[in-house]
Amino acid sequence: MVWRSGSLLLASALLAAGPAAGLQRLTDEEDPLALARVIRDEIASPEDEYDIPFEIALTRGQLSDAEDPTGQLLANSEGQQSAQCEPEKRAKVAEGFLETFNRDYKPRFAAAFKGVKESAYLTVGDWRFKQMFRNFMVHAHNLTCGTSDHIVAVNVGLDKASYNECQAVAKGIVQPSNVGSKGKFELRCIDISGWLPKELFAESAAQAWSCAYNMVLWTKPHIIQAAVEAAEQPVMMIDTDVILHQNVLKIAPGVLAACKGCIAITGREYASEHRQNTGTVYAGKAGLPLLREWSRVDPEFLNAKEGDQSAMQHLMQTNSDLQKQLAVFSLTEVGECGIPGSHATHYNCLTGKKVNMEMRGHWDTRLYREPAQLRCRLPSDPVEVTLDTGATKGTKDLMMPSRPHRIIGGRPEGAANASSRLRFKGATSCNTMVCDGNPAKHAIDGFVSTIAGVNNLNMWTGDLGKVMQVARVEVTFESCICEAQDSMLLEVSSDNVSWKSYGSVGELTVWEGNREVAFERPLNARYIRVRPSASYTSKPRRHDKFFALREVEAFGMSELLQEAPERPLTPLERRQQKKNRRERAERRRRFGWLR
Repeated sequence: MVWRSGSLLLASALLAAGPAAGLQRLTDEEDPLALARVIRDEIASPEDEYDIPFEIALTRGQLSDAEDPTGQLLANSEGQQSAQCEPEKRAKVAEGFLETFNRDYKPRFAAAFKGVKESAYLTVGDWRFKQMFRNFMVHAHNLTCGTSDHIVAVNVGLDKASYNECQAVAKGIVQPSNVGSKGKFELRCIDISGWLPKELFAESAAQAWSCAYNMVLWTKPHIIQAAVEAAEQPVMMIDTDVILHQNVLKIAPGVLAACKGCIAITGREYASEHRQNTGTVYAGKAGLPLLREWSRVDPEFLNAKEGDQSAMQHLMQTNSDLQKQLAVFSLTEVGECGIPGSHATHYNCLTGKKVNMEMRGHWDTRLYREPAQLRCRLPSDPVEVTLDTGATKGTKDLMMPSRPHRIIGGRPEGAANASSRLRFKGATSCNTMVCDGNPAKHAIDGFVSTIAGVNNLNMWTGDLGKVMQVARVEVTFESCICEAQDSMLLEVSSDNVSWKSYGSVGELTVWEGNREVAFERPLNARYIRVRPSASYTSKPRRHDKFFALREVEAFGMSELLQEAPERPLTPLERRQQKKNRRERAERRRRFGWLR
């Protein structure tokens, strides 16, 4: 077996990183191929196929011990291909694509960057990376929620579906004035659909190192060059698997200034000081000579496993003058291989990007909203909203799916002095036929196949048996027409008399499905209830204001919080309290329930 030193360094670095990189430490007796076995996670989506190391191929039986894996992958053309995609023809085909780009599509960049007075983030993608695109934009938008930063993001859609997705997200932006911030977020979209053949965007063409994969990578140097030529200020091209924690654009000028004569910045491979990573590339007008050289050599690496990145690395290795002009971000600021940096974390190196992001709390499930929306999170908002997985098949009792990597308050569930699952001692709902047929206890029985049904504006209440510290509550809905803001309310109480808000549900619709909503807010409580607001309706599905729960789960600890004394109510809060009492009285009059 022939291994390249860079891959061995990568393996050593990742294994040394251990849990920080999502890996378990291996014993000295195990061979280097153990890395491939460790990172053999199930591939969940095309995003996970993007930018993964060639070690993955070893786990899939694609390579024999007698083969050089890098050599095997240089000419890989698996997937839906055409004669144009034959490895020896790709450079000539790309030359034709570039002529079309410069003539028909490059002028669109000037329109997109018109009036942009700040440095901007630039992303590139197609429909297969929709969720990763949304997740990136949620985190980018978050930068404006607690600061006065003006964040401008420009997305280049390689196909019509990705451009339409960008337009939808741009229209759904809610400025962060709702949390008192002075920040501002702006998303602009560039449509270059039609430039590349539609066959390259077929789902079957998403294989790593395929023609489609390599062609998409080939576009990157040409796209950032077009953007920098069009923009007044510097541009940072950034992969959507880079999670922003702070505004990297604020530190980039300082990185350039600290490197005498440097005109551009890239990321740095985790295992080597001398290997550039093009998941982040920052340049202004002064950096155009370097970008043009990168674009010039780019076609020569259409058969290389890392495409544009291999081109950049080769350029730096063979051109000492350009090498002196390129700075790199510190790994402590822009982390690689899923190891966090202070400003950003790049989820390269590892397969299972989404899984690793979820484990570290970097997969923000606000991206599941439809239509897409970016807004700052309010205290009452859920921290997670999962996809609807549909109705449960069959009638036998099925356990709730396990979730081994739950993070609560930034700490793993069950860790020392961290939150663990709390057990309900009982539950109640109402006395209607709906509640009798689908009793409240079904929401605490641990089965996803049973439901607790509630109607007529009644509520579901769970009892933990004693006052506990409740840090997280997960509600899995079977049915809830919760489109309006605050349609469904989650509340807690220590005495079943005085109730505190724990969260609210809005912008969510599920019917005979399976959708989890999670809230986190440390409070002392014994009772947890889910109740519809006065405006809740289950129309057009039903007319009795029905909703149903598959399960309600609570997490926390027996050690109670030291809570501050209750402050006096404001006049507005007193009026709202009176209004709530009137609403409860009206419900008792109309529906005859006594809570």
